[in-house]
Amino acid sequence: MSFEKIISKHSNKEIFFIKPGGNFGDQLIYMGAEKIAKKYNVNFKSLNYDDFMKTSIPENSIIYIHGGGGYNSWCSGKPFKILTKLVKIKNAIVIQVLLH
Repeated sequence: MSFEKIISKHSNKEIFFIKPGGNFGDQLIYMGAEKIAKKYNVNFKSLNYDDFMKTSIPENSIIYIHGGGGYNSWCSGKPFKILTKLVKIKNAIVIQVLLH
């Protein structure tokens, strides 16, 4: 399923967009995802890594993790820390798009 279909399918709820960090390419991914969300009138809230880790995310939330370059042993490990927090949120829907 495409990112646009996934996002528009959940447009009736707030979606948390999590930005784990990264380089300029990751920033372009963030901007593109937010542009698509605006196109479909999706109610979203963007949080960088630090803000996300301090925020209490409600049960039944929908969370999109931007990017994916940090899933390796020589980067920050922030995506793994985000996922560790996400698995503790009851009934959360987690959207993770990895580019290839």
